Amino acid sequence: MQLTPILLTITSLLTGTIASGGSKGKGTFHPPKAKSFLDIDFYIGWPTNATTASGLVTITPNAAGTVKGGFNGRVVENVTASVERFLLPPGTGPGEYSEYVNEIVFANEAEETILAKMNGVASYANGGLHGFAHIRLETAIEKLKWINYGMFVAEWVGNTNSGTGNAKLQVFEIASGGRTDGKPIPAIEMGKE
Repeated sequence: MQLTPILLTITSLLTGTIASGGSKGKGTFHPPKAKSFLDIDFYIGWPTNATTASGLVTITPNAAGTVKGGFNGRVVENVTASVERFLLPPGTGPGEYSEYVNEIVFANEAEETILAKMNGVASYANGGLHGFAHIRLETAIEKLKWINYGMFVAEWVGNTNSGTGNAKLQVFEIASGGRTDGKPIPAIEMGKE
């Protein structure tokens, strides 16, 4: 099964970041900078599995959660779900991997909404799960409009016992680390003409 273009981009970004960590001065860019934007205690419901012609698909409702950080609020309950397509047949690799797609609705303390769209890869082994995803945030909230064009990456961890509330999701804002040759990057030098 082929990875989607966004997954290839994430994989390239993460691989480049890790690989270049010990090789300063090589390549065009320094590793991207990441800073925590949101920390989420995440509850999921019981999954429903569907066996399709292309393999196992799991749909899991986003049941609830508490959001802290760049805004405080909650996960809006039971209106969205994750969809996972398993990438390898069970028992063919060191663990099991899925293409993970999720749309989550957050509500801040004023009950204004933010839509989060995630696309990444989750891995399952030893009774646990872990994943990385590109996450796009969208809102009309005036003081948060900048997130509509921000770059974010999510990392999460949990166990395979759905409904326990053990999942933790953290969203990181990503910024350029700059060029290794010190030259400016005009497209991100906003207001510096």
